[in-house]
Amino acid sequence: MSTISNKILNILRNPLHVGQFHAAENAADFFKINVADLDLLAENVATARTYLLEVRQEQQEKTRKKLEAFLSTNADLGISSVEDLLKQLTGGVEAPVVQAKAKTKADNNTKFEVTLFNPETEKHETFVVVNKVLSKKLREHPVYVAAVKKDKSLQDIDNFLRAYSPQYAEKYPINAKWKTKEFHINDSGKLNKQSQIFFNEHRKTVDDATTDEFRTLVKENYKKV
Repeated sequence: MSTISNKILNILRNPLHVGQFHAAENAADFFKINVADLDLLAENVATARTYLLEVRQEQQEKTRKKLEAFLSTNADLGISSVEDLLKQLTGGVEAPVVQAKAKTKADNNTKFEVTLFNPETEKHETFVVVNKVLSKKLREHPVYVAAVKKDKSLQDIDNFLRAYSPQYAEKYPINAKWKTKEFHINDSGKLNKQSQIFFNEHRKTVDDATTDEFRTLVKENYKKV
């Protein structure tokens, strides 16, 4: 259960200044928050943002194709492009144009290639997974559907990428073991999601444990395999 109360969530939904967390009515709720819950919230917000942009882009492309089809079957209108049509509809005022997908500027997005063999077409199909968000086309791919149906653990994006993306498996290799579960733990900085879950379990029995001690422990456990 998340330690972030609805009161704190309401604060985070609006323009923020840190002094709000020290207010008498907010301090108790704020300082009891588990940092791992904030990390998960931030990760989920980033995922939701990426997915929303992807869906909107798909909707825009569908709209553009419909408009292009309309123009091609109504050549007598004398309008040769979607841009010209929009200008006509807005009285010559420049309107936002529904653009086809274009390369974005360099950013900090994480990208991994996933290649699946389609038995229906007998061809390999490559997908680029951005920020760990699977596209609708990939989620509906027969190989993905069959794999998740057979192994529910592949519903977890990290497990799926490790199984089907050599790039991901190389960048985040299995290097740690907690009890009977093997996983990847990052060498420094904030613990990744799975590592944080296991670390929280560890702290239930070793209250003063540190992340560095935990890293050493689980890496040594893995070496014993």
